[in-house]
Amino acid sequence: MQTPTIPTVFSLSDIISSYSESKSILLFEDDRNDVFLHVKEKQADDFSEPARISKGDFSIIVDGTYTFFIDNHEPIKPSAKDIVYIPKNIGYYSKITSGETSESSGSRLSIYPKNTGSPAAKSQIKTDKNNEPPNMLLTSYRLLTELALKQRKYTIIENDINSLFSISDSPKTSSQGHWHFDFDEWWYIPKGNLEFKVGENRPLLKTKAGDVVYVPKGFRHQITTLGTEPSIRMPVTTLDNVHIWTDEDDSAPPPKH
Repeated sequence: MQTPTIPTVFSLSDIISSYSESKSILLFEDDRNDVFLHVKEKQADDFSEPARISKGDFSIIVDGTYTFFIDNHEPIKPSAKDIVYIPKNIGYYSKITSGETSESSGSRLSIYPKNTGSPAAKSQIKTDKNNEPPNMLLTSYRLLTELALKQRKYTIIENDINSLFSISDSPKTSSQGHWHFDFDEWWYIPKGNLEFKVGENRPLLKTKAGDVVYVPKGFRHQITTLGTEPSIRMPVTTLDNVHIWTDEDDSAPPPKH
């Protein structure tokens, strides 16, 4: 797939259903990462490739149950909507371990940073199972829903390349419109129905749970929770992101339309 130049909704369920066999798809590139959708990965008894060395990689499980072997840490088994974070410069494997059918398969979003900056030693792995975010090896969707009852926004991953947040909102709640002139932003939607008003005189982008929304740098965006149920969205941004809140801000170029 080619990275879109305009705001775009990716329906992961529709993409996955369009393939009959296992496939790794470059869904899009932002200005920091290659974002792959691994479709219908099959269960395997062994590994045919050496461990991947993380650049701050993380995965969001779309369906199925996986096992991740991260360095010498005890294996973890994420399932749908769970998030796996692999600290920088640490080796890891992943494989399918179970599914809803006798022929096990699964699908996941994998985010691979492009630029790691200067060489560094292995990042520390958090081994305390009672820890809360950020930078847990496994952040379960169950934990996200529990945290959402306590606080609107949590940092899930934070490093020198990406910041991943969990933001929960009540029905009919709208964010303040703003844009970013210096980086692309995208969201994974684990819960709820959202409406993205992006740019000027563009069709509203309506999303459901399981969708990904990509907004290139420069487009103003405002997000509203639709329906009668709360929503959770997960923006992928940068640590030093700049938010432009008003057209009268002379320090930045005007938004795109």
